Amino acid sequence: MKRIIAKSTLREFWGKHADSEQYLKTWYYTAKNGTWFSPNDVM
Repeated sequence: MKRIIAKSTLREFWGKHADSEQYLKTWYYTAKNGTWFSPNDVM
């Protein structure tokens, strides 16, 4: 598994932009727990 964005990078961002925290957490857990076989699956 390759990491495109580290969770620490997301934490740093939402530390500066608090209104984005819940959206980024949702995106992170959705992406992390998804079943991806190819880049087309992400779309």
